[in-house]
Amino acid sequence: MVKRRLSIPKKNKFGVTFTPGKSLLNALKNLIPHFRIAKTGPVINSITDSTSQSVSQQITPNAPAIIAGAGLLLKGSDPSVGVYFTPDGEGKTPVRVNLIVSNTTSQIIIQVPQLADGQYWLSVTTQAGAGYTLVKEPRTYKFPILLTVDSQSDDDDRPVIE
Repeated sequence: MVKRRLSIPKKNKFGVTFTPGKSLLNALKNLIPHFRIAKTGPVINSITDSTSQSVSQQITPNAPAIIAGAGLLLKGSDPSVGVYFTPDGEGKTPVRVNLIVSNTTSQIIIQVPQLADGQYWLSVTTQAGAGYTLVKEPRTYKFPILLTVDSQSDDDDRPVIE
């Protein structure tokens, strides 16, 4: 007679099948579902400075930059819709991007406005919702990485025109 040893898994699976009784069925009738729609909005993944090829670090004033992300389509009639660079610090006034070259849900190509040396927060505000629909309230995403403008940087080899 050969004895076999059974292999017992460390985790066992099991299932339960039941038929609800009258009291459970009556209790389920009293439940009121409350559905909430998840709030989503624009998300910035990176910004690439076309002059220095710096990704999410340095930006060059008056030069092109590519903002990549999701839900970035600039759409809506609210005056706050747009792309902004805000100097780091309390009470600083955001600088609005005036020239938007391309605008899709995943990418915005801009010309960086004339900015003084310093550090800036990038933000995008839109009223575009899922499926290109409009939402009532504008949604803003503030990129969590401070961007630097340094006109003295050696990365800029363009000639200076005086």
